[in-house]
Amino acid sequence: MDFLWSKPDLTQDKIFVVSDGSEKDGIGGMATLIAYPVLQKVFVFACQVSPGPGKVTSYRADWLAAAGPFLLRRQLSRLPVVHRADNQGAIINQQHLHVRPCVVSGDIWDEHKHFVSLCIHHFGDYSVEWMQAQPS
Repeated sequence: MDFLWSKPDLTQDKIFVVSDGSEKDGIGGMATLIAYPVLQKVFVFACQVSPGPGKVTSYRADWLAAAGPFLLRRQLSRLPVVHRADNQGAIINQQHLHVRPCVVSGDIWDEHKHFVSLCIHHFGDYSVEWMQAQPS
């Protein structure tokens, strides 16, 4: 895995989170990768998201990833967390939560804000960046 740590954007001063999620026919799935460059470790988890009919959206699947760094806090140093995701609409909603509530998947945003605040409290910073996953 040495090739991963040679990437110039994987600096030693941040924890990197990359996540993706999707929904089809009321069943969601998500996967998260957490790259921890200090010890050159990678943590990966995936799960099926099915809270009930009509409650699964791609937002819910994408944003469960915010819980990952906090759940691994005992294995990670106190470095800023950078979360990269491909759901630009979800990122825009997340960046405006402090000024307006989000209507789509309203209940997930409270959970998301909770884990982001825990990450900020524990790691000092939590930012989200958009990255294009599929070609246009």
